Amino acid sequence: MTLHIPALPLTAAALPSERAALRALRKAIADRIEADIALLDALDGDPDLEDGHDAEDVTLAMRGGLAA
Repeated sequence: MTLHIPALPLTAAALPSERAALRALRKAIADRIEADIALLDALDGDPDLEDGHDAEDVTLAMRGGLAA
């Protein structure tokens, strides 16, 4: 995959069209990152599930509830 990044001046003196292009590029990158993170989360399943935790004898008190 080849990513073409246009040569834009990164100064405050950039033309409005260049600033708009830079904002659009930054948004596209951020959107791609968010999509990739969402995909990884979906592939991993429950991020709070610990390996083997469900097989343990967990009491209500250990879960933060009231002890019987």
